[in-house]
Amino acid sequence: MLFIVVYFLIKKLIVDNMVKINRSLAKITSGNLDTVVDVRTNEEFASLSDDINSTVLTLKRYIAEAAARIDKELDFAKAIQHSAIPMVFPPYPAHGEFDIYATMDTAKEVGGDFYDFYFVGESKLGFLIADVSGKGIPAAMFMMTAKTLIKGYAESGKSVDEVFTIANAKLCESNEAGMFVTAWMGILTEEELKAVSGGKSTQVPGINCPCCGKFIPITITDLLVQPRIRCPYCLLVLNINQK
Repeated sequence: MLFIVVYFLIKKLIVDNMVKINRSLAKITSGNLDTVVDVRTNEEFASLSDDINSTVLTLKRYIAEAAARIDKELDFAKAIQHSAIPMVFPPYPAHGEFDIYATMDTAKEVGGDFYDFYFVGESKLGFLIADVSGKGIPAAMFMMTAKTLIKGYAESGKSVDEVFTIANAKLCESNEAGMFVTAWMGILTEEELKAVSGGKSTQVPGINCPCCGKFIPITITDLLVQPRIRCPYCLLVLNINQK
């Protein structure tokens, strides 16, 4: 009889309280950090509950601080990425013969979409629209590499198809992640537009003819710019006849 009394006393004072605490801990470990342990049948369990709650509060504070730090770093990364693409419009006030505008809105703080434009000679305007596979920091890093390579080769005087061929070969090197970029680039003069696509069958917006103002859509079919695929790129030449 004494044994039974002792058993129920231990069960009530210790086992049942441990079950309650374990239930609360299960909720906490599953991600519900708002759970509060509140077992206070005696001083020991009250102290244990307070210790667990204090630990959870400390963990929540560390998580909040880490999240704030990551947000700050992502904002900084976004500012760096946006500073790498043209953001001032009109970019060439002295050139009244053409107008150009672009904007980039990433799905996340940073991403792989980008554009670029620059002169590759006194009367040749190069412009680029591209999209890197994936999103976030990896896409942004690959975007910076692709953008730098393409611009460097374009400004060296290479033709637009040579630019893509050489840049593609470089992007294939040490690309263990298997990332790729789909891109469209054109070099525009007063007489013609030379363009190349690194992507699937691509319908690009087109251009407005400086003679009659008519919108001219351009369709380009070419291969995908991606790792481990080395191929020539088809060059499209569109003559712009001015009267």
